[in-house]
Amino acid sequence: MQLSCIKLNLMATRKQILQELQSNGCRMTPLRSSIIEALSSTHRPWSVQGIRQYLADSMLTPDKTTVYRQLEFLEKQNIVREIDFGEGMKRYELVQGDHHHHLLCTECNKIKCIEVEENFRSQEEAILKTTDFKVTRHMLEFFGICKKCQSKK
Repeated sequence: MQLSCIKLNLMATRKQILQELQSNGCRMTPLRSSIIEALSSTHRPWSVQGIRQYLADSMLTPDKTTVYRQLEFLEKQNIVREIDFGEGMKRYELVQGDHHHHLLCTECNKIKCIEVEENFRSQEEAILKTTDFKVTRHMLEFFGICKKCQSKK
C-alpha cells in the first residue's frame, strides 16, 4: 500500500515524544522506543504487521499481543491514535499537529492525509447544545479514485 502525508520535522517530534514520556515517569524500553521511531519515521498509518516488520528489521521480535499492548499504552498517553478504514484491520499513527483526515483510493489503495478546513469544533459544540451529546472524537475519511487511477480508465 502506498502512503503519503504532510511532512513535519519527524526527528524533533520523536525526541519530544520520548522526552515527554520520560518526564512523566514512563519507562523507555527498547521496544517502546522502536515503536515510536517506526510511527515517527513517516506520516502514514501503520498496521501492526508493518510495525512488527519494522521491529524485526531492527532485530526486535515481540509477539503481536505485546505490540498491541504497547500501542494501547501509547494511545492512553495520547501519543498514538487508532484508525479503522473498514478493511478488517486497524492502523495506527502518531497524534501530531492539527487533526487531519485521509483520502483513500479504492483502485490502488494509496492513502493521503489531508486537513479539512471545515470547523468541526463548532459542529461538535452545536451537537452538544442541541442534543446534550458530547462528541469526544470523530472520524471522517474520503474514499474515491485518485487522479492517476482516473487517467487509466
